[in-house]
This record gives sequence, structure tokens and C-alpha cells, in this order.
Amino acid sequence: MTDTPHLGMPLIAASQSQKHVTHNQAIVILDAIVMLSVIDSTHTAPPGSPAEGDRYKVASGATGAWAAWDLNIALYTNGQWFKLTPKKGWTCFDEATGALTVWTGSGWTDIAAAGGYLTVAAASNGTLAKLGILTAADNTNRLAVKSNAALFSQNDWTPGTGDLP
Repeated sequence: MTDTPHLGMPLIAASQSQKHVTHNQAIVILDAIVMLSVIDSTHTAPPGSPAEGDRYKVASGATGAWAAWDLNIALYTNGQWFKLTPKKGWTCFDEATGALTVWTGSGWTDIAAAGGYLTVAAASNGTLAKLGILTAADNTNRLAVKSNAALFSQNDWTPGTGDLP
């Protein structure tokens, strides 16, 4: 085995000379994918003046140095572009849009949608018209909960009845 199975980091061979080169490459890869954050997910070709450590989620239809890198992570390190192939479960924050996505094995999906949780888009103005938890909400039951137990608590710092109509 020359690379680690999950992160694809290079391993040092027993009789290898210049072990620091392999070790440093592994550290750069680890630095790039732990707490993965990309500048954006819209580029199909490398930007003109990248900075050391810049990362992009390559958009579909990639060209130039990123040709055939669609949906992979492009890392700029040591003056060149390096492709990081995502593994199932990787999460990635898009700095341009604020989206948090997860790699499902075939594409990047909003992490809330992938887990079956509420999406940010559903709460467009900070409010929800309906919310269903393990059951569907409707126009009559705008909050619907299917659970063996639920806790509703009154606002303790503003006196009120604590009643739910």
C-alpha cells in the first residue's frame, strides 16, 4: 500500500530516502481536507492568480488544468494545482454561498437534505410556514410532531401562561 485508504495520503516506504517529502505531502493533503472550505463552486477553470492553499470545488464542464476534475476539489500548492478526489461523507463549506454540502459518492448535496433535515432555503426569511417532524405538516397542523415524547417549555424570562392553545 502506498497511500492511506480513506484520505489517499502517501505513506513513507521502509527504505525511502527523503522521507520528509512524502511526510510533507501527506500533511498538505490533511491540511486541505480537514475542515474543508472552498472559495467557491462555480469555476470550471483555474483562476488567474491563485494563492498558496486556495481550494475550489470544480464545477461541471471543467477545462484547462482542471479538465476532467468535475466535482473534485482543486488545491493550489507549491505553485501547481493538485486534485483531491472526495470520499463519501466529506463535508465542504462554500465560502461564496454559505452552503454546507456532503459528498454522497456521486455528487455534492446540501447536508441538511442529505440527512433529511431542514434546509436553510426552507427558512428563507427566518420563519417557517409549516414544520413536520417525522410526520407531514399541513395547513391545519402547521407544527406536526410524531414522537414518543416531546417537550414544550414556556419562555421563563418573559412571564406568560405557558399555555398552548
